[in-house]
Amino acid sequence: MSLIGVRDFSVIKTPPKSRLPILTEVILFDPVLIRDAILRELERGGQVYFVHNDIASLARISHKLSELVPEASLAYAHGKMPARELERIMRRFIEGELNVLVTTTIIESGIDIPNANTIFINDAHHYGLAQLYQLRGRVGRSNRRAFAFLIVPTFSHLKPDAVLKLKAITRHSALGSGYQLALHDLEIRGVGNIFGVEQSGNVQALGYELYMKILKEAFDRLKAGEKLDSLALATDEIVDTEIVFPFAALLPDDYVPLKAQRLHYYRRLSEARSQVDLDQIEKELIDIFGNLPPAGRGLIELHSLRVLASALSIKKMFLVPDIQIFWSDRAQPIKPEVLLPAVKSVAQQNNWSFKFLNRDNFGLVLYHQNQTSTIDQAKQFLNSLLQALNL
Repeated sequence: MSLIGVRDFSVIKTPPKSRLPILTEVILFDPVLIRDAILRELERGGQVYFVHNDIASLARISHKLSELVPEASLAYAHGKMPARELERIMRRFIEGELNVLVTTTIIESGIDIPNANTIFINDAHHYGLAQLYQLRGRVGRSNRRAFAFLIVPTFSHLKPDAVLKLKAITRHSALGSGYQLALHDLEIRGVGNIFGVEQSGNVQALGYELYMKILKEAFDRLKAGEKLDSLALATDEIVDTEIVFPFAALLPDDYVPLKAQRLHYYRRLSEARSQVDLDQIEKELIDIFGNLPPAGRGLIELHSLRVLASALSIKKMFLVPDIQIFWSDRAQPIKPEVLLPAVKSVAQQNNWSFKFLNRDNFGLVLYHQNQTSTIDQAKQFLNSLLQALNL
């Protein structure tokens, strides 16, 4: 609800002074690596958490670690212990008598021990993204570099959602990245019903992006004063034009090297609804990656044409060999008696040759003029048509 403007929220991105990002790594249960990491922390006078969220096997994993690192002073703790015993163990850890604490997720919140700066999370693929973020936040609470090791049994048999979670938590290790992780969590798990707690329903059927897009458009119309019962056709009025074109239109790998970044900009371009939005994205690309290559310029031009075509309810356009345009027959198409005279007027004013294919299906062929590129001519025609129709 915050993302579409129904509710307000604030993002705190400024970390405490001298705080450092937590180095996060996904590993297998490697005894040598685990021993080395624990000894490295102990040598600098720090302490270690080892999270194993299974009470039944907590004593066994604790014994295994004590054999692996006999130099450590180690104990285990969980929420079903008698309160006095749990308090005694935690006090010993806080006061530095223990330097390795094997524990369940009871440390997930409310624990602030600046001297503990290495954490292992066993079977990390079973945890939610928010839970991993909270557990990782138990270390790095001072000006000392902290380390988080996410232990998985194997890399090859992880479920797709688990891989996405682990990639997200390792990628977003910078301070103040909680908001980005929350967005990833929405994309992985789904939003569900905004009036309930289910992770199902319409969002599962439509996908997060489309669900949020439809919801935002309905909300914007409500703010503009429309009645609830008039919103049923809101999605029908959105025409995403399909364009068939003969030129390269993409962000090349050597221009935007990371796949995630390319997908991010492709999504933003596809969601752009105005030339202002496109200009902002183009400026950002140039600022970060340099001047657009020809294929990148073609991509911007293509979306610029799509924005114009969408405003005219055009369902499909072909730019080869001549410009062919097919209007949508969805909720509120432009009436033939209004469209046809406007097309004739614009074509005659610019000396363009044209032919209507089918009056009922709103088909039009605009014959290509050699002095301009096909896409430039198409944009010029659509701009003139918008003006003629006062849209």
